[in-house]
Parts: sequence; structure tokens; C-alpha cells
Amino acid sequence: MRAELVLDASVAAKCFISEDGSEAARRLVISGQRFVAPDLLLLELASVAAKRARRGDISEDLAAEIMGDAGGLADEIVPAAGLVRRAFEFALQGLSAYDGVYLALAEQRGCTVLTVDSKLLSRARERGLGGLVVSL
Repeated sequence: MRAELVLDASVAAKCFISEDGSEAARRLVISGQRFVAPDLLLLELASVAAKRARRGDISEDLAAEIMGDAGGLADEIVPAAGLVRRAFEFALQGLSAYDGVYLALAEQRGCTVLTVDSKLLSRARERGLGGLVVSL
């Protein structure tokens, strides 16, 4: 069995919204790879879906579909409450607290965060945390 990956919102959104990298994200999610995600993922996807629907990038029906299906992308949804202290420590290093939650989960599980967020990748690498993130 493959090691698990932490699925972040940037990759999860690509599973629903067709754009560059969507096919790769969809293939990986259905590949049998085990994904974990903090429950923050659901809130971030809600934000992305609402924003994209308001801008007219996607239909409100697709936004609603994203909300209905979002929890099924990960094999396990982990409460963020147990990750907040470490996320705060990452935030003190210059990462966002939101990104810190994903990194804290990866650190706790001994795996990496799968992302397409270039800011997360570069900030993590600049702070010696590059081993906790991998790009799609």
C-alpha cells in the first residue's frame, strides 16, 4: 500500500473545477492513493466554490456538488483542533496558519502535503520544511 498523502484544498478544488492540472488531480484521487485531510479542507472548498460561483466561473449547481462531494475526496478527515498549536508555530515562522494545519497533519503522520500552491511550496522550502510538501 502506498504511503498516505495530505490532500490540500488547491489540489482538491482541481478535482471538481476544470483548469490546468485538473486531470492529474483527478487521476491521482482515483488511483487508490490514500489521502488524509484536516477538516479545514471542507471550509476552504466551501470558500473556493462560493467565490468561483459568485464570479461566474462555475455554476451554483457545481458549487453545491462540490460541497456535497468534498468529504469523499479523503479517506480520512482529521479534526484541525489537534493541529492548531503546531499550525501556530508554523505561522510564527511566516507560513499561514491555514497552511500550517496541513503541514502539522503531514508532520504528525510522517507524510507530505500534496499541493499546487506555489506560495506554500516556496515558503515551506525557504524555512527548511520542503520535506513536508510535494507538488502535484
